Amino acid sequence: MLPFLGHLLEVRGRRWGVLFGMAGLLVELLLFALAAGYQAGTTSHVLIVGGSVLQGLTGVFITAINASIHDIQVRDKEQADAAADQVTVPHESTAYGALQVSQSIFSGLALLAAVSSVLSANLTSYTTVWLVFGGVAGLCLVWLVGFYSETIAAKRPLEWAKTSPWSVVIMLRDDPAHRWLAFSTFLIVLATTSLTTLQAFTVSQYHWSQTYSTVAIAALSPVSVTAMAASFTLTPRFGPFVMVKAGVIFVNIGLMSLCLARHSSFFVYFGVAALFAFAGAFPALMQVITSLAGEHGTGELLANVGAMALAAIALGNLLYGTLFRSVHSFPSLSFVVAVPIMLCGTYCASRCHWHTVQHYDRVAESEADIGKVARVPSAQSLSV
Repeated sequence: MLPFLGHLLEVRGRRWGVLFGMAGLLVELLLFALAAGYQAGTTSHVLIVGGSVLQGLTGVFITAINASIHDIQVRDKEQADAAADQVTVPHESTAYGALQVSQSIFSGLALLAAVSSVLSANLTSYTTVWLVFGGVAGLCLVWLVGFYSETIAAKRPLEWAKTSPWSVVIMLRDDPAHRWLAFSTFLIVLATTSLTTLQAFTVSQYHWSQTYSTVAIAALSPVSVTAMAASFTLTPRFGPFVMVKAGVIFVNIGLMSLCLARHSSFFVYFGVAALFAFAGAFPALMQVITSLAGEHGTGELLANVGAMALAAIALGNLLYGTLFRSVHSFPSLSFVVAVPIMLCGTYCASRCHWHTVQHYDRVAESEADIGKVARVPSAQSLSV
């Protein structure tokens, strides 16, 4: 569905995607609240599956928000260039970082509520938790209807060829930067999906309880918050390419550390902390991706890359779950398998970096002829 929804962001606008995604989230949370009120059985399973399917059908909210951020940044830069006086435009990664911080705050609150419910063994409170989240989503939807304005400069006509999953293949075929971006996204997400077996690994290897494992891993979340806070200063100073490279290095270190986790729980803490540090590179990554949109449109590119990530998650859950259940004598096998996949993803990311620099150089040369070079981030400003 993401390629279809991504193209609609170019046809119907960002406001449509934001409202549609938030409405879907509201209904999904209400279905989960209803499911929590039933005993385990057919009714609760149907409600949970229905909410999950609805999430997939309406999961365009974050894509629309990210596309809006890019639209606003481009508009502000154009206005600053046209102004007689010097106008300072905030770094684009700052906006993506602020969005990520707000997401993390709400995710942290959700995790706190879930952990609190587990610790208190008051499982009936899950209904209240889902209802509270649904109420927040409802208030957000009302606010968005009243105050969220359209940000896209020009809407595009509907092209049926871009509404199908085949549009991802077209993206891979037409642009080498997009091709390597898609490959690196798929492989890196596939490698990091091995974390889905981490809790089961700690229970099997260290005989931790599920509650202790959840709390122990959640206790490392300040690393993610610190990395995000640091990105506000580091990305404008060193450039998004440097930040993305640092993030990829942290992911490699984290997965390699988890390969040694069967020897000591220290490697679990160290590995998860290194993986959490990647959060500081995410705003820079979004800046690079949105600047590559070109003919495909920002919404389309973000949605197609998101579709590759979702495909990797689905495959990873199947792959690592099968490995963990099948090879009981080697519980860390998932992490060992993930390391070469991550190394392949790192190579693809390096190729994407090279083609991205070439893309910026070509665009800068073409726009220099019409005096608009200030609109395009130069390769020097984004390269290492």
